[in-house]
Amino acid sequence: MFPGLRSGRARFFAVLAFLALPFFVATGSIAEIRVTDDLGREVVMQQPAQRIVSLAPHNTENLFTAGAGGQIVGTVDHSDYPEQALDIPRVGNYTQVNIEAILKLEPDLIIAWSSGNTDQSTERLVDLGLPVFYSEPTTFEKIIGNIESLARLSGQSKKAGPQVAAMRDMLRQLENTYSNKVPVRIFYQVWNEPLITLNGEHSVSRAFDICSGTNVFGDEPSIAPRINIEGVIAKNPQLILLAGHNEARAEDWRQMWEKWPAINAVTNHQVLYVNPDIVNRPTRRFFDATREICELIELTRGQLTKQKAALSNSPL
Repeated sequence: MFPGLRSGRARFFAVLAFLALPFFVATGSIAEIRVTDDLGREVVMQQPAQRIVSLAPHNTENLFTAGAGGQIVGTVDHSDYPEQALDIPRVGNYTQVNIEAILKLEPDLIIAWSSGNTDQSTERLVDLGLPVFYSEPTTFEKIIGNIESLARLSGQSKKAGPQVAAMRDMLRQLENTYSNKVPVRIFYQVWNEPLITLNGEHSVSRAFDICSGTNVFGDEPSIAPRINIEGVIAKNPQLILLAGHNEARAEDWRQMWEKWPAINAVTNHQVLYVNPDIVNRPTRRFFDATREICELIELTRGQLTKQKAALSNSPL
């Protein structure tokens, strides 16, 4: 092709593209990103976010899983995973954030936690015109959906793809392995004074479900209900999971339960520790924690089977 003809055609297509640009922009065919958050709000951005502020530890972790860890410019206390998150500037804690500190970071996207952040702080950010994505994933699919949405908002869908596929594979494996097992009654302790558990709305109950476990306080109206010893005795759980901040604290709690041998879990020595940072956060690691919970439930299930067999063979 002659050079002059080549340059003429190039100019023609460049002009054509320029003239068509308003149409594509108006119809959202270029760059516009639309996702729905966990409050059912549509979050719209004209281009991927480059400066993100995360207002909860699980949001920070999910952003890294989505491939957008390098785009986080601010986060809150206890955002400690992965290790790189420790170097991100803090803007407060999840219950109280510093609006001025956030604004100084010039974010183009806020990832909030609807049940953790105060309405006053998040609404203030919305009023200031900042895009806010509210995260409240309570199921396995919603965790995956959160990560996919964060990847889209940050322009990292390609990076997030393998992580999402791995989570879905693990979910199928767990369902295939444990879905038809004999149910085990579980009490999940998150604090001792006052005695606090989590109800059926929390994501931890989804782990129990997939492992054929039953949260004995699943019907409580509050997501983190305060209960008493008498209530636990009445429910008679077969497994007690202690979500203490560390194993030493959990050991103190376990010794406290030794005073109540009427509880099946205590009699059979099924009072066990789980890491709350992994179990309580709706993140990629929650899938790994679910596998560990399934294994603990399976140990309890085996113990109950042996106990039942011993009783049936007893001469009495």
